[in-house]
Amino acid sequence: AAGREAGGEWVEEDTGDNVACLFTSKKFATSASALSYAKSDLGFDFGAIRREMGLDFYGCIKLVNFIRSTVKQRLAAEAGTSVDALVKEVAKGVAEKKFLTEDEYLKPVLQDDALLFDLDDGENEEEEAKGTKQRGVSTGSKPDEAASALRQLALENKSLKEQLKTMQKSVEQMSATFRTFMLEAGAAPRKIELDEDDDDDDDDDDDEMPDAEVISEKKGAATAKVLVKKIEETEETKNLKEKKQQLQRGEQQTFDADYFKGYSERGIHEEMLKDRVRTEAYRDMMYRNKDRFAGKVVLDVGCGTGILCMFAAKAGAKRVIGIDASDMLDKAREIVKANGLQDVITLIKGRVEEVKLSHKVDVIVSEWMGYFLLFESMLPTVLGARDKWLAEGGSVYPDKAVMYIAGCDNATHRREHIEYWSDVYGFDMKCMVSDTDRYLTTSVRSVEPQSLVTTTAPLIEFDCLSVETKDLDFEAPFTMQVLREDAIERFAVHFDTLFTHKLSSAVTLTTGVGCPDTHWLQTIFPLAKPLRVRKGELIKGNITAKRRKDNEREYDVRISYWVEAAVGATAGKEQTATTKKMCQDFSLRVAD
Repeated sequence: AAGREAGGEWVEEDTGDNVACLFTSKKFATSASALSYAKSDLGFDFGAIRREMGLDFYGCIKLVNFIRSTVKQRLAAEAGTSVDALVKEVAKGVAEKKFLTEDEYLKPVLQDDALLFDLDDGENEEEEAKGTKQRGVSTGSKPDEAASALRQLALENKSLKEQLKTMQKSVEQMSATFRTFMLEAGAAPRKIELDEDDDDDDDDDDDEMPDAEVISEKKGAATAKVLVKKIEETEETKNLKEKKQQLQRGEQQTFDADYFKGYSERGIHEEMLKDRVRTEAYRDMMYRNKDRFAGKVVLDVGCGTGILCMFAAKAGAKRVIGIDASDMLDKAREIVKANGLQDVITLIKGRVEEVKLSHKVDVIVSEWMGYFLLFESMLPTVLGARDKWLAEGGSVYPDKAVMYIAGCDNATHRREHIEYWSDVYGFDMKCMVSDTDRYLTTSVRSVEPQSLVTTTAPLIEFDCLSVETKDLDFEAPFTMQVLREDAIERFAVHFDTLFTHKLSSAVTLTTGVGCPDTHWLQTIFPLAKPLRVRKGELIKGNITAKRRKDNEREYDVRISYWVEAAVGATAGKEQTATTKKMCQDFSLRVAD
């Protein structure tokens, strides 16, 4: 029953019979009367069920709504169903206990259901039936009964405040989560409000739940309805976030499994081993700097066939540890044994993130680079190993990596593979040319030196001794000078890795244009429209690269660029003109 506070005492309002029976159309003045009728006249003991199942406040709400929903559905299907049949059907459903796991039963079936607002976990239904007590309201005239009722009211008020504090923390937490989700989605954040009624004169923070005293002044039905709704919204938002995180973790694990499976095949290792620029750079670094490896403990992250482990062993390392999560490690063990190095080299199968080492290492070596340096690379794994196991004063090789960009034409390819199809023995076969042939998609190619239209500009440098994983999402400016009048049809990105830290003989591994090809070649970003340029002009821009959230081994790349040209001098100062800024988005994806 609803009430109001007057002079510090709770005064019962005369609201009439407004508590609906669970099974019939009867109405009662109090919840106790309604439950007593269900027990004595219909044989349904709500209180006994609550005690047997150990239902808390929300369990009771679910039970009430389950009963009302079952009765409503049965009567809708068969209007003449007897009350006894309804009670039996409800009792059967209650015994199955399925309603306890269904959050839909937190929603009121009846609008402003007064029975929902008068449920008390510690209420004694037997006393209710006798009329000796109603929720905090004395029905007798004896002083001790009145005092008992007041004590009960105080306890209930304390319990209500505790419940509301718990709800407040939950709503505040989910409000923050919801804001974060909306900001990530690019939408303006919206506030989660407790009360549906807007009060223009209320200066309270909309994000904070009103305290118990404020709620107690509101109409019981409306307040409880909003509470139930917000509890449901909070749980639903939490569940959606958890499911999203689980899905992302599952997808990343799938991508990682495919990644390691790819490195279990012989072919990819054959390609890397035959890449002499790559393999000999690591060999030369270790053989020319044996003083850095002699007597040291060396860790090879992603050891593959074990070639770098064996280089380190031959360079005088006291102990070498190789870690790899692919099945190639089994072959690596055979290779190490076949070369008599099993006493120096220890190979561990597993992910670096999961492997445990009992000691620090002096040197970490790894061939972690991917196309575009970072695509499908192992650098985050190497950084994790560095942070866990590298001893103070230790080294990581390569210790530096630098990315570069240049503007190129596409003349040779266009002439030999695109324009050729315009006239094949007098016939038009242009339909044979695909978007891939036109280089309209990101690709990995070898760029001929004569294709360079601009100078090569540095983009960004990574120091492997200090860089953090978050730095692998980056934005970098660039400025290139045009070498001749031509059309820029694509940007080419390459990288160098440097072996310098504490080495007497430094080594550089380059994948640049005009240098001997490596298996990385150059990463090509084709322009949607050729850019006509003249000698001496400047191509300026920015490149932004971010790892994809659904697969951190893949990248989204945005390149913005414009042309800046000199147009004379005024008062001794050179004047320039800038073309309209152009912007293109590219994706680096694992091939299906």
